[in-house]
Amino acid sequence: MSVFFGLKSVLKHINFMLDRFQVLSIFGGNGSGKSVLLKSILGILRPSSGHVSSSNKGQTPYNNPKAHIFIGYCSQEADIIESLTILETIYILLRIRRFYGMSLKSEALELCKAFNLFSHRFSLAVTCSRGIKKLLSIAIALMSNSNLILVDDPFSYLDVINQNTIHYLIQELCSRGHSVIYTCSDTESSSLSLQIAAISRLGLAAFGERQHLQPNFYSSYYVIETRIYIKEPENFSYFHLENVPKPMKQEELDPLLLLDSTNSGSNISSGIGKDTSDKLKYLKVCDLIETIFPHAIIKYISLPNVCFWLSSHIYSMSQVLKILHEYRHNFYSYSISQPSVSTAYLQISSHSVHKKSYSYP
Repeated sequence: MSVFFGLKSVLKHINFMLDRFQVLSIFGGNGSGKSVLLKSILGILRPSSGHVSSSNKGQTPYNNPKAHIFIGYCSQEADIIESLTILETIYILLRIRRFYGMSLKSEALELCKAFNLFSHRFSLAVTCSRGIKKLLSIAIALMSNSNLILVDDPFSYLDVINQNTIHYLIQELCSRGHSVIYTCSDTESSSLSLQIAAISRLGLAAFGERQHLQPNFYSSYYVIETRIYIKEPENFSYFHLENVPKPMKQEELDPLLLLDSTNSGSNISSGIGKDTSDKLKYLKVCDLIETIFPHAIIKYISLPNVCFWLSSHIYSMSQVLKILHEYRHNFYSYSISQPSVSTAYLQISSHSVHKKSYSYP
């Protein structure tokens, strides 16, 4: 399945299958098309090619309100009637869905307790925080009897307690034969699902069992994102760094890195311009990082921003902090984290490379 908005590709070559009793997490970077994919499955958007089908209902009808009857849906932003209280909203939905069993009011109160909304049951939705509105929106989707439930970014705005509550309720629904698809933007949130699908604008980057696609060794790395300072090169032959014992020699440079075109007729000593200066800065940054952190894995350089990985088997956190502090005149701003969705999977977030940004060879 593919989705285009005019000439712009939003989703390309999406192909997967979901069975009953299963939870599938779909994750990717911002703008990768996660919400568009859910709306295409729901029937709000028509794919430009391909289709969505189920084993008992065939292809999903598009732009047809009846498509919503068979699928529960929670959008990324809570879309609820803000003039009603939490309890009134759940009560009215139970009446619309012709719920049979105990009294509607008693059932609405029980649902408020199940979703940690009981203390807010008399609060108007307009006065509630984003987290409470998100909980109510998820409750509306999960309380349906639909075989398939779609939840867009369910863990945003929620604290740890409410995240665990949603984890439990989704697992309870799946144990009764329902299927759940939810989106997320980091690998930690995919722990609920047995299957994961990683998407980007290039297409489906990965699909399969979570334990196979999310190996544990990613947690043994530190991701260092920093703003780096280097001196401007005074001339072509100067690109050694302070505190670097073995600066690169001029004859060791790769001409392809120094010239924009090998057919320009320019030689190394005469083809100096702004791009060449930027590439020299790039080489200086590589030299600096590899000298200070000999086992660093450089991910990208887009001056002054730099990202590289360090193995926790080689460097402890205290060592990393000590070294960064020691070279604070070079690394004057930094953050340390673990690999996330944008770094743990190949091609998960594609972007065009600016002429000042060079990939590490």
